[in-house]
Amino acid sequence: MITYNDRRFIIGKEEYAPYAAELHYFRIQKKYWSICFERIKKAGFKIISSIVPWNLHEDDTRNFDFSGFSDPTKDLIVFVELVREFGFKLILRPGPWVFSEYNLNGLPKFLEKYPEIFARTATGELLRSVNRADVPASYYPSIGTPRYMNFVRHYFNGLTEIIKNYVYPRGPLFLMELDSGNYFGGHFDPHLADYNEFVVKELFPIWLQDQYEEIKGLNKVYSSKYKEFQDVEPPLEFTNVPPKQMAKVFDWFKFKESLMENHLIELREMYKTFSCEPMFIRTLSFTNDFQSPLDSPRLPGEGCLDSVSLSWDHTTGENLSRVRHLRTVSEFPYVCELPVGNWSYKPERSREYYPIGADATRYMMTVGFAGGAKGVSYHMFAGRDHWYGSALASDGTIQDSYELVKTFNINAQMHEISACNPIADIGVVTYKPYAWESLLKFENEHKSLSQYLHSYTMPKFGRDLDMLKFDFGVPSLSNPASLDKFGTLVIPVSDVMDEKEQNHIIDLAKSGHNIILIGTLPQYDTAMQPCTVLVKALRCKTTKEFKLGRVTADGQEFSSMVFGFLKTTEKRKKVLAKVAQKVVALSYSKYKGTVVLISFDPSTETNHHKMTFLEQILRSCKIKRYVETSNPRIRALVHKGDKKLVLFLMNSTPPLQFKEAAGGLTRTAVRLDLKALGFKGARIKMTDLFATEEVISTTAADLSSGLYFTMSELDGRAYLLTSR
Repeated sequence: MITYNDRRFIIGKEEYAPYAAELHYFRIQKKYWSICFERIKKAGFKIISSIVPWNLHEDDTRNFDFSGFSDPTKDLIVFVELVREFGFKLILRPGPWVFSEYNLNGLPKFLEKYPEIFARTATGELLRSVNRADVPASYYPSIGTPRYMNFVRHYFNGLTEIIKNYVYPRGPLFLMELDSGNYFGGHFDPHLADYNEFVVKELFPIWLQDQYEEIKGLNKVYSSKYKEFQDVEPPLEFTNVPPKQMAKVFDWFKFKESLMENHLIELREMYKTFSCEPMFIRTLSFTNDFQSPLDSPRLPGEGCLDSVSLSWDHTTGENLSRVRHLRTVSEFPYVCELPVGNWSYKPERSREYYPIGADATRYMMTVGFAGGAKGVSYHMFAGRDHWYGSALASDGTIQDSYELVKTFNINAQMHEISACNPIADIGVVTYKPYAWESLLKFENEHKSLSQYLHSYTMPKFGRDLDMLKFDFGVPSLSNPASLDKFGTLVIPVSDVMDEKEQNHIIDLAKSGHNIILIGTLPQYDTAMQPCTVLVKALRCKTTKEFKLGRVTADGQEFSSMVFGFLKTTEKRKKVLAKVAQKVVALSYSKYKGTVVLISFDPSTETNHHKMTFLEQILRSCKIKRYVETSNPRIRALVHKGDKKLVLFLMNSTPPLQFKEAAGGLTRTAVRLDLKALGFKGARIKMTDLFATEEVISTTAADLSSGLYFTMSELDGRAYLLTSR
């Protein structure tokens, strides 16, 4: 049996702490494999992870080498045998498309002889994948084309002939990644993929027929006169899209999501056909704004785990939000790539001018675990080309981050910190159609409220919650189970929202959930048909605006972007804010839960008047605050377990690793409300999880008053609190 519970992998009758060390066998000389394994084992790891590049093992004559006959670095067989000999379990990431700054993204060069198997842009050009560090990128394959999948099938046949003999219980392999978390080669713009002729002429019409059944249904939605589904062309223009064409645009995004989902399902079925059946994992694909992944909510069937990757290319808020989303929608939040070091065009130069050592690694680890990760794979634990700052060099030499990761790894397992869970009663909700709309271009007077909410208001609102020390999850409006976890839900609303989601919002309010709606009430569903469930339920209409206004609210006055003005006939309501004499915020008491409707941007940008207004709204929802800091920019998150707490502190200045900051140390007082946390004990022991012996002896009274911590730039801390 291969499965997982809420905090461990279960392999047979044994449970494994879900911490993996990633090294790439083909990027390390064979003579150093054992040295690396010895030091990885001493660091407390029991799991090894590696990618497997297709083009490393299949040559242009279609022959395979997995035994190192032509090159010792290709000896996957000995590598897996050595993994078993050292007592490790194994995760493999065989693509077929891989990232990790590898040549042609792991795709064989001979595929370029067949241009019909590659994705095309809306203008008919071949689509080049994203790659980094000046490494040649492949053309991105058109994942729906039969000929490409036949090439993949040949590769999987050769690969599984080797690795199926090492799948547990016959060997150490227990988990395999389906592709590499790519979304059309790393391209999110809708006009870039995939306009391959087979996709456009065959797959898209079949998908449309599944959705509409009859062509007259599609014509009604599209305001068109097509005779057959095969006549329908995908949208080509994504700038200033008029409302009447949005239904087709939304369908294009839905189709692309389906295309990716079916591709992963087909890969999984291929493995099973070749008698290779470990557990599988997929990596979710995110844009660089508010974290709503563009993948399908969950692959159907059993035995597939979702994961996210973190990166120094993203801000702390973006990385945190990815993990927060995953922990909300998944029972086992796993980070498949937590960077130890960073990619680089020229590692030696980067090491000199932009060093990433133990302090930076500690910060990124704090972000991952504070966000709610139960398991992580440290990428890269052992060094490779186009990378610097790993825990081990490619010859096994111990580097700056090694002792840090080792200490935390051992402490985390010894104290079972994965048994502690985030305390979050607020859900900052994402809605995928708004994520899609954020990828469109709107110019001049063609403003998109959905885009503004998704890419600006909601991320800033999340940062405000961090500053106010309210932890939160990131549920999806289309995933009812993820919404039910939170007493208060902050939901963006704009012109478009499907009936199912609107009805569920009202049902949540009726069942006692507090609902904070930001934006204007929906008028249409994603088929652009009238849909006014929320308008009718709240008896409220919106007069549209999109301009700066001066808001007054309970003694506070501040400037904010105004989305519209509210008019309601509901008697069980309270006016919360106005611009001049026009209402821009209401509170409803007609349901078991409170409903707040705000038609301006409530994100504060540290404006203390707006912050006071926001605190008043949260206070009305009876949300508890468990931790406070004297410096609002210091993030402080608390996880609770049985008779123990974990306190995470993050100084997130500067917002990115290589940006210049004001400099210097930051001193902040941190106060915990132990009574509200249900933590008993007058004498408290605080154990630094990143240190071997550093323990702070304190008292509940001192923690309630506040303890001082001195933090440097991009500094992360993790303390275990127990009674002594």
